[in-house]
Amino acid sequence: MGRGEFATPTDDQAPYSAVVLRALAAVPQVEPRPAFVGVGTAKLLRNRTEWLA
Repeated sequence: MGRGEFATPTDDQAPYSAVVLRALAAVPQVEPRPAFVGVGTAKLLRNRTEWLA
């Protein structure tokens, strides 16, 4: 078992998600639990994103 770590990019590096990642990084880790890890990058085109019904 280990600890979860979240990247904390600057607002310039991740203008839409930096605040979310900082909030997740600040959440206390109370109990170790089994989990999986995923690493990757994505580019979301906000002007082409559509809501799914």
